[in-house]
Amino acid sequence: MKFLCNNIKNCNDKSYCPECSHGIFFGKGDDKHGKVWRWEFTSLFGPLFVDKKGEPLKRQPISSRHPAWKPFEAWHKGFQRYREHNRQSEKKGE
Repeated sequence: MKFLCNNIKNCNDKSYCPECSHGIFFGKGDDKHGKVWRWEFTSLFGPLFVDKKGEPLKRQPISSRHPAWKPFEAWHKGFQRYREHNRQSEKKGE
């Protein structure tokens, strides 16, 4: 999972930092028509859909029926499992 920490602690050397609720995670996924959607995600603000260059889309998908949400929701479920797994690992000292 691609991750960018913007904390002054700079924990970019880890694949995940449980202290980084402000971290930026990057994801992408295909909709049912084969179109690739990309986003940046923060726990505080949610997803920001971006183009291939990483620039925010001028028209963000707002409607819950928009095809971009299915791949995002699938990614987000995986992200939640990933985050929980890493939190448990941190607690165990792994």
